[in-house]
Amino acid sequence: MLGLTPGGSLINSLKQRVVALASNSGVISTVQTAAQAVLQNGWSLLLPTAEERARALSSLLPSTGNSIWPCCLTFLQILRSCIIPLY
Repeated sequence: MLGLTPGGSLINSLKQRVVALASNSGVISTVQTAAQAVLQNGWSLLLPTAEERARALSSLLPSTGNSIWPCCLTFLQILRSCIIPLY
């Protein structure tokens, strides 16, 4: 199974790369959109625990007085929907 086990080194490497591409400013918009789609469809493998999703979400929240980068909004929405699913 190509080492795609939760918590494995390949998954952790993919997670770091995809989260960075999905949320950092300065990433080409088509690459960012693709990374966000990967997160949207693969969040349960890349961020399998509620703790990991909450940690990823809190890392994107602005500190006092700062605003959220527009590129982070979609990522925040994906993480929010993973933590608090709409019924």
